[in-house]
Amino acid sequence: MRSPVGRVPIIGLLVLGALVLAEAGCGLGQTGIDPSLDQIFWPAGLALDPEGNWLYVVNSNNDLRFNAGTLIAIDLQKAKRDREKLAADAGVESPDAGVASPWPECSTTHFTDDTAAETLASTLDEPCCVDLLRPHVLNCNERAYVQTDATVRIGSFGGEAAFQTYHRDPNDLNSELVGRIFMIVRAEPSITFVDVTHGNGSVHMRCNGPRSEADPQLRNPSCDDNWRVRRPSGAAVTDNVLPEEPHSLALDQALGILYVSHLTIAVNRQVVGGGISTINIGSLLDPNAPNVVGSLLDPNAPNVINSIARVVFPTSLDQGVTALTLNKPGDPNDPNDPNYLLFAVARTSPDITGMVLQCQNKGQHCDPNDLTSRDLSLVPGEQITSSAFLPSGTDVRGFLLSPDGNQAYVLHRNSPDVTTSTDPAALIVLDRTPDLNGEPANRTSAILEICAGASHMQFHDAGRGSLLYITCFEGGQIYVVDPQAPLVKAIIEAGHGPTALTFSPTEPIAFVADYADNDVAVIDLEPGSPTEYMVVQRLGFPHAVTQ
Repeated sequence: MRSPVGRVPIIGLLVLGALVLAEAGCGLGQTGIDPSLDQIFWPAGLALDPEGNWLYVVNSNNDLRFNAGTLIAIDLQKAKRDREKLAADAGVESPDAGVASPWPECSTTHFTDDTAAETLASTLDEPCCVDLLRPHVLNCNERAYVQTDATVRIGSFGGEAAFQTYHRDPNDLNSELVGRIFMIVRAEPSITFVDVTHGNGSVHMRCNGPRSEADPQLRNPSCDDNWRVRRPSGAAVTDNVLPEEPHSLALDQALGILYVSHLTIAVNRQVVGGGISTINIGSLLDPNAPNVVGSLLDPNAPNVINSIARVVFPTSLDQGVTALTLNKPGDPNDPNDPNYLLFAVARTSPDITGMVLQCQNKGQHCDPNDLTSRDLSLVPGEQITSSAFLPSGTDVRGFLLSPDGNQAYVLHRNSPDVTTSTDPAALIVLDRTPDLNGEPANRTSAILEICAGASHMQFHDAGRGSLLYITCFEGGQIYVVDPQAPLVKAIIEAGHGPTALTFSPTEPIAFVADYADNDVAVIDLEPGSPTEYMVVQRLGFPHAVTQ
């Protein structure tokens, strides 16, 4: 049962966070109360390891209750065993059938505190209880699944996360496989990264001291500047350092490039931030090339921004970018698609700008195997306008292309705080079949009204074909959309303030970070399951920390 946290407190807290950053010039101290190492609080980002065994949760500390946020690791195999026990021990397909459950019923419908005796089982060996109103939902104490000794401290106002994998020795494909999690941390601001390794059912995370394998690692460290691509205090707007307000990430694993979008913010009456920064995170294609100076796979290299691109939004002077979409990751040199690489959208413009990797050898496409031609600079490519809501309704939060490139999908949030329009949040379908000049027509072919506070969308196939999953922060829902119709196939009641959605690589389930419920919801996506498109487990008792 979700706690009664309304939309106003959620939005108000986000506004408060923005004001704190603006007033403080993004410099926040680290004094005060240490954060809990085994709890979920204001989760804002999720990352999954490729095997689907560990879920990493970015705790944002957006109310500044603690002196830092955290990155915690949740053992998904333990959580799965507890979830499956609910149906397996009952001996029925559906836990709603009335057969006695191996788990006790929760003694309340309103969780106020994870430590309250009336909401918890007696020990962490029996950490779950069945929701009183929805017997298919298992509420669990996340402390039973968090590997506490692996938790690391990060800055406040953490956000989106991305998971990279690489071999310890780039020249030896049999060497240890390492995961690297990149996280947006707005308070510094920085892109903080943590190396993770798995073994014997446990996880180890490193983010302090020089980045060499022999360096000693502290238990539960605070990630230091060796592990941050950071904008230093007092940096000028023109300096080649991370701009203000990092907002979203796009990872090209094959090319070894991390793209970061930036919103804009007023600091000392000056608008700063905006645009896209590129970070060379290394590539197995060219581990010894000269252009990997600054590569984060090199433990001795500086943590630098390789380029900062201003984004052309013709109808707006604001450079704030809300979302990035990679068209063809790992392949910037398709001669039949010169408009590869990256699409950027904005809150204040209906324009979608395609960005293209620039080459040192002008007039030639970029070849990632050519050690002399790779250039991480971005230049504007294709320009698209989503005209459905002109002259207003420009709050765009996502852009995706169909696999054949003949359709595009534009996510309009149409939030009242951005536009005076009364247009609803909607998914716009653009017909990109060629016009008489052979260029994509980009004509509006369909409009589908969706939920309030639409913030992200992504494709996923859980067994019913490739569907669009739209995360709606204010509505507390995930909309599942058939992009071909288009029509809404399902509405998932996810929780209060869903901020991040990720899918298991090994089974038909999804994980949602519920920002205002301080939990992670597990969603069943198994086709034909009696709980398909429903929350079946909550990692963390849903409650508001502000109460």
